[in-house]
Amino acid sequence: MVRLFRDTIRAGEAVRMVELEIKHKNGSKVFVEVGTRFIRKNSKVGGVVNVFRDITERKRAEREIEERRMYLEGVLGAAPDAIVTLDAHHRIVEWNPGAEKLFGYSREEVIGQNIDDLVTRPDVFEEAVGFTQTVMGRGEVLPTETVRYRKDGSPVDVIVAGSPILVGDELTGVVAVYTDITERKRAEKQLRRYAAELERANEEVKQFAYIVSHDLRSPLVNLKGFTTELRFGLEVIAPAMGTALPYLDEKQRQGVTLALEEDIPEALGFIESSVTHMDRFISALLKLSRLGRRGLHLEPVDMEALVQATLQTLAHQIEQRQVEVTVGPLPEVVADRTSMEQVMANLLDNAVKYLDPDRRGQIEITAERSHDETTFRIRDNGRGIAKEDMDKVFAPFRRVGKQDVPGEGMGLPYVQALVRRHGGRIWCESGLGVGTTLSFTISNSNHIAEGGHRG
Repeated sequence: MVRLFRDTIRAGEAVRMVELEIKHKNGSKVFVEVGTRFIRKNSKVGGVVNVFRDITERKRAEREIEERRMYLEGVLGAAPDAIVTLDAHHRIVEWNPGAEKLFGYSREEVIGQNIDDLVTRPDVFEEAVGFTQTVMGRGEVLPTETVRYRKDGSPVDVIVAGSPILVGDELTGVVAVYTDITERKRAEKQLRRYAAELERANEEVKQFAYIVSHDLRSPLVNLKGFTTELRFGLEVIAPAMGTALPYLDEKQRQGVTLALEEDIPEALGFIESSVTHMDRFISALLKLSRLGRRGLHLEPVDMEALVQATLQTLAHQIEQRQVEVTVGPLPEVVADRTSMEQVMANLLDNAVKYLDPDRRGQIEITAERSHDETTFRIRDNGRGIAKEDMDKVFAPFRRVGKQDVPGEGMGLPYVQALVRRHGGRIWCESGLGVGTTLSFTISNSNHIAEGGHRG
């Protein structure tokens, strides 16, 4: 303050208003504007008038505005997206680092420029102008996929969204946000290519399975026919050999008798057994290959009623083995009823078949519904599966453990294929001598299409 007076006197004229920070009587700091005026009398300075104006609130407001501006600059600088603000004439007001990185223009190059002249080309010009006009009309543009262009002329896939900037009721500009989706679009294109290749591969596998099965069946039919002919031939030969045997020496008689009565019938039995086994394998292979061709008829399925009906078909085995079966509350799902019947029939049949005969069997069926999917669990206290065999559980024609139960090893592969077609997953948890829990999910996003079908 002393310096102010001194400067005033030395200058011989009034000092304009200046901002000062002074200490209040109570110890707090306040901001003031201070100015001086001379008191003149007969052209002579008779004194000085000091004018003080409290500007503490104004300075506080200015400080808050500056802090918000710095914060906003920090947010815009840290944002990975391109954020651009425009005035009412489509001219660029702000251009954040994300915009510099995305479009290749520096901030200094674009401020005041019309954005449509920089990042558009004829193919998207009308769409870009329409975007800005929509926002200028105080509308909001929801995230939309489109194309914009970089400084070097290369196109870039973006999602653009925009909102008007309003100060009170006055429209002062537009904020536009551009998100680079180049990598996502590239990944989507690659996924579509993979999906097309997978579809072709699946069709080739199905066709291959059909051809192989058909071509394998022909020689099997021939083998079965020839074994029948051989058995018929043996029946014709047997009476004649009975007449001829007395004329053979002992060694020859034993050899012919052994061949006709034991060796040849046994060999024919092995051939017929192998043919039957191979025929079952071929049928299983065809059944698996056809699963993907049958359309799914989606409808609400009461899983508790379906499980109870399935258990009725197994009632004899359950009663014979004195199995204790517990069925928890099971929710309704939208699924293909036939598929669900096959899934539950295979899983429950396996649970019964592979119980440990040395202890009372227990089977528990439970379910749990979450937001995205419904999980079903079939738990048993049966033989269990060794750790080294777990990777074979869902493999076609692969069976684990003791082979004393008839089957081709295709039950769980069928179940897996059916569950996957419903958008679900299936997995197995087991311990040898403890039991097995098979769990599968059905997606809650399955919807009943028109007519109730889905291919």
